[in-house]
Amino acid sequence: MSIYHCKYSRATYPEVDMKKGIVIVSLMMLLDCWGIVHDALAQGCEQAQDFYSEGVALSDGSEQEANFYRQAIASCPQYADAHYRLANIYAEWGQYREAEFEYAAAIQQNPQYAEAYYGLGQVYLNQGQYDQALTNFQTALRLRPDYLAPHLSLGRIYTHRGLFQDAITEYTFVIDQNSDDIQANFELGDVYEKEGNLKRAIEQYLIVKQLAPDRDDVSERLGVLYRKRMDYDQAVKEFQQALALNPYNFGVHRELGIVYYEQKNYDEAIQQLLELVRLRPTDAEAYEYLGKIYFERKEYDKAIEQFRKTLEYAPYRVDARYLLGFMYAGKGAFEDAIRAYQMVLQINPSHVDALFQLALAYAEQKNYEKALDLCKRALMFNPNLPNGRYYLGRIYIKLGKQELEKAAATSSRSDIQKELQVLEKIGY
Repeated sequence: MSIYHCKYSRATYPEVDMKKGIVIVSLMMLLDCWGIVHDALAQGCEQAQDFYSEGVALSDGSEQEANFYRQAIASCPQYADAHYRLANIYAEWGQYREAEFEYAAAIQQNPQYAEAYYGLGQVYLNQGQYDQALTNFQTALRLRPDYLAPHLSLGRIYTHRGLFQDAITEYTFVIDQNSDDIQANFELGDVYEKEGNLKRAIEQYLIVKQLAPDRDDVSERLGVLYRKRMDYDQAVKEFQQALALNPYNFGVHRELGIVYYEQKNYDEAIQQLLELVRLRPTDAEAYEYLGKIYFERKEYDKAIEQFRKTLEYAPYRVDARYLLGFMYAGKGAFEDAIRAYQMVLQINPSHVDALFQLALAYAEQKNYEKALDLCKRALMFNPNLPNGRYYLGRIYIKLGKQELEKAAATSSRSDIQKELQVLEKIGY
């Protein structure tokens, strides 16, 4: 190629060489900038690690700990562990929306993060979103098959759904891996109890008692199960052990009082229940059982006082309202009795005893038509109601006499008067 040609070529395409030069310079500038950014990010993530370590050192669920993780994330947004631990704190605080966001951020940065899937599942479980929880727990197990915590949570979901055999499978798997797992053993006992297998439940709680002898709730559950089996001596023993561990366990005070009540050991029951209402003055069930004891002892004024206290704290306690009505009727206060029975029927329209006693209260007020209707309804729900047919017949007779009296007021027929006299002779 001639020198002339070369000069001509450069003279003809000078803009091509200029553009190439600009591109090369730009690339060099971008590489320099990337290096600066990369260095900045590296420095930021190093600083983030310091913030993260400060948070881990605290590990107290405080706002200060959370702030360290927030600073770590601000310095290094891709720091998955910082997102995860911040999510844990939000979950402990009950700030579930924020927890969901942080767990999702951790998973986005590390899609293999089994613990983050488990944490997200727990957030859904705590909100009653069982399908989403189930999916996340299963994902956590797929990513980390040796992870035991999701098995416990799956067991809780299955228990809630009444899938007891599936729940037993999950808890048994955990126990097979670690026979000393207290929570798995306790929740397995709970499943057996809910399933109605009291024998297996007791066996399981006894295992927990050996593993954790200082847990008063285990003795409480054993006491409840022994009471259900009417093994009152063992029930009392367990409840007393629970109270020795925790004198402020209100449920145990109540259960022990109920055991004494069912044994007709009323003095001990009163002592236990009065101690409970001293510790917890709003315990409606304690007042109700005190009322039942006084009712059994025919100390009706005391019983009425206790039932009124019951309803002050728990207006929908059916037994208290029913027995209150029964005692009002016994005192001849039929209007009060009628109001009490009507309240029972608002809560439970098929309460046979309330229907029957309300019928008798109306009969006492000579409102035989209402009494007849209510007595029929009671017998519809329970055809074998004790004395039901007898009182139905009496109400029919009294209603008939009432109609005869109306007829006698407008008629001079002697046979009506004779029939009325006969009814009066036999007590009507």
